[in-house]
Amino acid sequence: MSDLKVRRVKFDLAGDDIPFNWHPQRPAFAMQCNVVSFFAPGFEKLIVRRHARHCR
Repeated sequence: MSDLKVRRVKFDLAGDDIPFNWHPQRPAFAMQCNVVSFFAPGFEKLIVRRHARHCR
């Protein structure tokens, strides 16, 4: 067993200090990163399911 300690990290998601277009010099890059972050959880679920099915 490891000495890993689980801790709760608080995120301030209610703040309005980070704009949606967070990189005004390169707005296309900022939007692409936003899209990737939106689709990442679903893609991760797909990868985990496929890997689990492959390892059976």
